[in-house]
Parts: sequence; C-alpha cells; structure tokens
Amino acid sequence: VAENSLFIDIMMNVGIIFYAAHETGDRTLREVAMRHTLTTQRVLVRGDGSTAHEGLFDTESGEFLRQSTHQGYRGDSCWSRGLAWALYGFSSCYEFSRNPHFLQTSEACADYFITHSPDNGVPPWDFNAPADSRSQVDTSAGAIAAAGLLRLARLIQDPVKGHFYWSTAIH
Repeated sequence: VAENSLFIDIMMNVGIIFYAAHETGDRTLREVAMRHTLTTQRVLVRGDGSTAHEGLFDTESGEFLRQSTHQGYRGDSCWSRGLAWALYGFSSCYEFSRNPHFLQTSEACADYFITHSPDNGVPPWDFNAPADSRSQVDTSAGAIAAAGLLRLARLIQDPVKGHFYWSTAIH
C-alpha cells in the first residue's frame, strides 16, 4: 500500500492560507485551509487533547491508515512540539474561520499541554517518553505553546480561563 502523510507541523502555517484567502477573496484557498484543518482535527488530535505527529493515508483510496511519527517517541505518543503547533494553529484557524470546534480543539490541546508540563513550564521533548528521557526538554515547544496560549487567551469568552492561559504563557 502506497502511503501519503499529513503532518501536525502544517498547523503552524495553515493560518497563512486562511489569511491569503481572506485578503484575496479566494474561496478555493479557504476550502483548502478548512479541509486541511478538519482532516488534521479528525485524525491527529485525540480525545484528550494530545496529538500525533503524523497521519498516514492510503494514496489509492484516501483511507486513513494510522498515526505515526518521525520525531516523537512513538506513533501513539505526544511529541510536545507537535502539540504546541496544534495549540497555536487551531487558535489561528478559529480566528479566521470562527468555527467554534477549532477553538475547542485549541483549548483541549492547551489544557493537555499545561497539565502534562512540569511546574517550570518547559515541556519534555515527548510527553509519553520514558521518564529517564523526559529530562530532555524542548524549549521551542514551550515558546510556541506560549505564543498559542497568548492568542487563545484573547479569543475565548471565559475571562478567568483567558487569564489562566495568559499567566501560564507569561510563566
């Protein structure tokens, strides 16, 4: 079976496609951005707000095959940088589309990121890696998540949760 991949990394940039669609009035670009975001949401974001790094599809049928990774601990783990990209990306997609499901997804990713990060706020490279390797931190994931939390803080309706996201980002 020939496979094609969808990476969570793209969520960091899909807002650019929404922006271009908005600025040019190009409905095709908006559809591409929506389709990508909806597919990513469906196959890479798990019910607990964690994410997979990569989704593999059958190139013939388009059928989703499995979650995988090239940079996380394993296909069913949660690579922290990918999760940070999802947190940021879904809030950006909400900002352009006003699709409430994108905001909910960003919040779920934020909540997972926050509850699984150590007290100092700097996440391990993979949240599900063995304990002895979780001491390897990913400061890029922390910075990306902070940017996503700042965006999310101004988009959500609940001022208490918004302040929590803002203060967590500052920390």
